[in-house]
Amino acid sequence: MAGVLDVARDHPALIDAGARLLAPEGLIVFSTNAQRFHLEPLLAERYEIRDVSAATLPLDFARTPRIHRCYELRLPSARDTR
Repeated sequence: MAGVLDVARDHPALIDAGARLLAPEGLIVFSTNAQRFHLEPLLAERYEIRDVSAATLPLDFARTPRIHRCYELRLPSARDTR
């Protein structure tokens, strides 16, 4: 990669690149500690997304949950008719 990685800006391209390597119905687990992170809404058009932040937040950080975001992004199944 040339330049600087900016998770907020670059996460859609990173997710799409990873998804090209997955088997059908594959899973990407995407996690960041960027405090003001927001997942790009357009990703929901390409992936089934589940926010698992609360379930993956270490107890040591429970007082400030905004420091941890974690998502499961799954390729849609062939039966999905979106």
